[in-house]
Amino acid sequence: MFYIVTSLIAAGMMGAGDFFGGLAAKRAPVAVVGFIGQVIGLLVVAALLAVGSETFAYAPFIIGVSAGACGSVALLSLYRGLAIGRVAIVAPVSAVLGALLPVVIAIIAGHEFGIPKWIGIISGLAAVYVLSLPGTEEDEQSKESGLMLAIVAGVALAFFYMLLGNEETHGSIWTLLGERCSVVLIMLVVMLIRRQFSISRKTPALSYIITAGACDIIGNLSFLHSAAHGPLPMVALISSLYPAMTIFLGWLLLREPLTKRLFLGIMLAFICITLFALH
Repeated sequence: MFYIVTSLIAAGMMGAGDFFGGLAAKRAPVAVVGFIGQVIGLLVVAALLAVGSETFAYAPFIIGVSAGACGSVALLSLYRGLAIGRVAIVAPVSAVLGALLPVVIAIIAGHEFGIPKWIGIISGLAAVYVLSLPGTEEDEQSKESGLMLAIVAGVALAFFYMLLGNEETHGSIWTLLGERCSVVLIMLVVMLIRRQFSISRKTPALSYIITAGACDIIGNLSFLHSAAHGPLPMVALISSLYPAMTIFLGWLLLREPLTKRLFLGIMLAFICITLFALH
């Protein structure tokens, strides 16, 4: 059950990446933040390949390129949805869809789950939903719901998970190289279209971007390892608990208050993880 540990690491790192990326986005354009963060990840993956002995794998690389395209769509749709819509709708819908679709597809493909794991799946989806809800009434106020963008983001995120966890990748790091190349290129195109090329010269902005990029690539590496050694529906579900880390860091670093919602989400997540670990 080591995949549960690495899935939790993936969730923690992705949540941390979102937190620091969000801080950076308050000081610099989103596309620029995404581009620099992804370049950092690309350099890390390139360095790992340079010191390793893994020969080029065409299929994992192409799958990674596709995953990067899906990840970019998910990121841009999510940020746009949060910008024009209600966080109360956009965040939970996208997170739950990202976790739910791999489970649904596994069921359609004939994968069977016992009663304990069904309880775990339901608890996990409930945890993702609860942890993704906004913390204040101000977050819920908007003229538009952003529902369609949330659906697009959730579906794209689900395919991102499924592509990275595809059996043909076998946990190959070439998958991440393809994914990073794809995302960097797409973010560069977005920057060119929007004519956004600079960031604030303030040190915190750049340090937040670097931290976000480092957390994101660690999260992706952990997810890739988990998906290669555990069932993808379970890995995707546990990894989708990333909002818990975002909330925790908000409490720890920004002194944002902890709520009953957070404790409820953590308890539901604990039930999910325990049932997966025991069965």
